[in-house]
Amino acid sequence: MTVTLKPVLDALGYSNATQQRAVVKLLQAAGAFGEVEGVNGILCDKKADAILNNLTFNDLQQASKVLHDITQEHMIRPKGEERSQINEPESFKQHRAELLQVLEQAGMTEGVKPTQKYYDHVLVLGATEAEVDKRLDTLKQMWDQGVRFGKIQLLGSERPLVAEQEQSAGRRGPNGAASRIEMDMMEARYYEKAASWPKDMQNVRVFEVNTYNKPDGARATTKDTIEAWQQTHPEAGEVLAISSHPYVKYQDAAIKAAVPRNFHVDTVGEAAPRDIKISVAADTLARQIDVGFDKLQERLKMRKPKLEAQLVLIDPKEIQVDAPTYQFRSGGDKAGVTEKGRYHTEQWDPLLHGDPILVHERLDGRVFVADGHHRVDLAKTLNAKGTGPGKMAAMVLREADGYTAQDVKIIAAYKNIAHGQTDAVDTARVFKEAQSGKVNMELLPHLQMDKGNLRMAFSMAKLSDAALDQVRKGGISPEVAAKLAERVPNDGARQEKILGLVKQKLEQQEYKVTEPSKASQVQINIFNLPKDFKIDSGFVQKLAEQRSGKSVTLGLAG
Repeated sequence: MTVTLKPVLDALGYSNATQQRAVVKLLQAAGAFGEVEGVNGILCDKKADAILNNLTFNDLQQASKVLHDITQEHMIRPKGEERSQINEPESFKQHRAELLQVLEQAGMTEGVKPTQKYYDHVLVLGATEAEVDKRLDTLKQMWDQGVRFGKIQLLGSERPLVAEQEQSAGRRGPNGAASRIEMDMMEARYYEKAASWPKDMQNVRVFEVNTYNKPDGARATTKDTIEAWQQTHPEAGEVLAISSHPYVKYQDAAIKAAVPRNFHVDTVGEAAPRDIKISVAADTLARQIDVGFDKLQERLKMRKPKLEAQLVLIDPKEIQVDAPTYQFRSGGDKAGVTEKGRYHTEQWDPLLHGDPILVHERLDGRVFVADGHHRVDLAKTLNAKGTGPGKMAAMVLREADGYTAQDVKIIAAYKNIAHGQTDAVDTARVFKEAQSGKVNMELLPHLQMDKGNLRMAFSMAKLSDAALDQVRKGGISPEVAAKLAERVPNDGARQEKILGLVKQKLEQQEYKVTEPSKASQVQINIFNLPKDFKIDSGFVQKLAEQRSGKSVTLGLAG
């Protein structure tokens, strides 16, 4: 099964089509994808959709790794460079208006509010002084809106303050020392603002966690500060992290990458300023993917694909037929129509023929029937005579959403199997193909295996193709073939030899149907079987019973 970037973006929190298209546009503007064949223009929906729908991968892990690698190459700022030092490339300047709209569509600019009324921990994340002021103001606004918290944690670092941009640089803090690093500034700004807060809010306990620079001198990241906080052994509970856009998704991913699963995290923040640098937003997206990459991979491994189909009305003339690829029934013509299933009518009956068919939309836009070959054939025939339905109801599975032709063939087969509309051999072949490793089993509809001949057909799936051909030709019942498959599973050479010898010996006997009370006993020894093959006589007896109608006891001798 091939996949696209869509489920990866969904797992990253960009769940709807508008958000996913916007993320791809931002990647495209950063030069991540290069040119898309047949599509012109920059930041256009058509180009973004071409990337989302036509760029395919073998699995979700490969898709996520490619996304990670291209964002790190094209979007992340150089090591050691602060956000304030990022230079906006000319292409971002030229398309600033469109890119601001892209950021808005991706959900990277609008404010994010808390979802609960009480949190055990509030984390005020470090930033520049102007951002810290906004985050402390957000804390006060949430209190005014009825949100309560048990503890306030100021999570800072040893990032040196920039005198030209941060007014606290060099000023005396609450402890009398000059503010020189981010942690000093956060402490000073907190106590200055808290002086005017309500008494109950002032009484909430405050803790400061300073994260030291790394051995190479690099300053701490958000994840580093969360790991430092975890070293204080906080009790598990509800966590509210206060950030600001466009950093909310990145810092949310960083926190969740560092805390155990028993910490439930909400990350909130005020809306992004209008003078936001596009490069900063691009860098933040790249860091979101990087910091949470291991957990993203874990989520994708556990991700259950969704069987999603769109109901549409479609002209039968637009539906193509590729019976060898999609039709699971044997004995059909080039249109996938069997004589047994062919409709002989001059009138379309919406009750009898109007159930939605199942079609597969390939990457190139062509649509093929997967379930409903007989109805499509009838609709085309009757439409040509003016007595047809015009358009048909169809459920569409798209290759762009990860459904391969083989997936859709087996999905269509399962649909028929569930309705009891397949014979045992065809059903066995479907089960055999479903278990081949080439079909995504999780996409298949659920079958009630206690219905009809399903368990028998499931056993027959252990037969080789040649052995199934022997059953199809007759002379050996599906029940007996299923029993053989259970006794000699997945050994085609032995299965075919046994079935061939049994059939040969049976055909050499002249059986006559007699009254049950006069049923005779016949003993047949079948030679030239593998000496280690053992099976009870009841197995072969069923063969003879089906062929002769008599009660027959047959034995196997090696």
